[in-house]
Amino acid sequence: MKPEDFLELTLKAARAGAAVLAARASFSPATGRIETDSKSAAGDWVTEFDRNAEQAVREILHATRPHDEISGEEYETTTVENPSGYRWSIDPLDGTVNFVRGIPFFGCSVAVFGPSDHAPDGAWLAGAVVAPALNVEYFATRGGGAWMRPTQDDDAAPVRLHGPDKTSDARILATGLGYDAARRAYQVAALAEMLPGFANIRRLGSAALDLCLVAEGKIDAYAEFGTQEFDWAAGALIAEESGTPVRRPASGDGTRWPDWMVAGQVNVPKSPRRTPDPQSILDDPIKHKAEAGNASGVVVVRDALPDDYLEIRRITHDAYISGGYFGSAEEPYMQRVGNVSDRHEDALMWVAERDGQVVGSVTIARAGEKWADIAREDELEFRLLAVDPNVQRSGAGSALVERIVAYAKTFPDVNRVSLTTGADWLPAHALYERLGFTRVPERDWFVPGTDIKLIVYVYEIAEH
Repeated sequence: MKPEDFLELTLKAARAGAAVLAARASFSPATGRIETDSKSAAGDWVTEFDRNAEQAVREILHATRPHDEISGEEYETTTVENPSGYRWSIDPLDGTVNFVRGIPFFGCSVAVFGPSDHAPDGAWLAGAVVAPALNVEYFATRGGGAWMRPTQDDDAAPVRLHGPDKTSDARILATGLGYDAARRAYQVAALAEMLPGFANIRRLGSAALDLCLVAEGKIDAYAEFGTQEFDWAAGALIAEESGTPVRRPASGDGTRWPDWMVAGQVNVPKSPRRTPDPQSILDDPIKHKAEAGNASGVVVVRDALPDDYLEIRRITHDAYISGGYFGSAEEPYMQRVGNVSDRHEDALMWVAERDGQVVGSVTIARAGEKWADIAREDELEFRLLAVDPNVQRSGAGSALVERIVAYAKTFPDVNRVSLTTGADWLPAHALYERLGFTRVPERDWFVPGTDIKLIVYVYEIAEH
């Protein structure tokens, strides 16, 4: 099918969701109150309007194309018999906080992904964002341009969008912030890096409409870390079809691994590094029996996320200070390792999680990389392995080391795993020796700028 074949249905579905929202458009906090539920954190609200709008969109799509998959923010992806290969992505109410508080910057977003004559492997084909309180709708098809139209006048002709004025000397950047404190800290630090070249910023509360405003030329660029597919599916296509350069998250839907969504000319920081092949290494949790207390359960080793940074920093500091190596987190070396976002930009980082709580972390590097201290050319080094001192015998240390060894074996040019550890951290020594590591005293290493000696262990990989 051609992208334009989907436009009428895309608009019809987005308008149906917007019609549900329009019942709220005339309310204000002084005259009406909406009941909310929290999803992930305070302020991450969902309302019956979200759910009802998504149901309205799904009914339109399913009635016309019953063999298409449908994914949305509020409900699971549909499973269909004889799938067509096309999938719809719905954000029934992008800007829920604005909606609840009577701020008119919200809308319903619908987009479709699938094969076409010019993209046999699939692409975003059509998208629409309808903002009922603003009385405007935006839409685009791949190769067909981006358009806007007032919704109050049925006879109004669509206006083609051409993106921002590239000659502007007072550029505006739009962005958004997450609900988690660690995620916000990362985003604010990243924003400071992006601000040069912009006269000001806007935080309007709807990624879909931010992208549409870039397409319209009212905003010069948009960049946000950690949005999910339904946030940007339609808006990114609309911005792209306006002639604006667009970078979608490399991680696809943004659920498995957060990344940057960018439209316009803006330099964003590097995304944190992740395991090249997480499917083969990290997907299966490691089960460890409890050795003490109530520490039973499953230890999951996964890629670290920006949301984990504050907890990683706390665990690293607590482990080093409780071990007696440093008096406080103000020591220069502790300041360096405590800059977790900087560490994660240049090295692979994993966490161990038990019962939803991060209880340990580790940093992994190859020889010559910024965070490698002792690694030789054919070695994978791990360092800063820290387990929360408040959570004893959790299995986190064993789980992390076992995963590291398994990961090292996926590299044909890696023959050893090396590490440094505290000279008197006897439980750690016992763990490494139990898992097959050998002490190599001639390679012992001193923490730079200190007289602290760390001892070296090495694991020989017999076969790959």
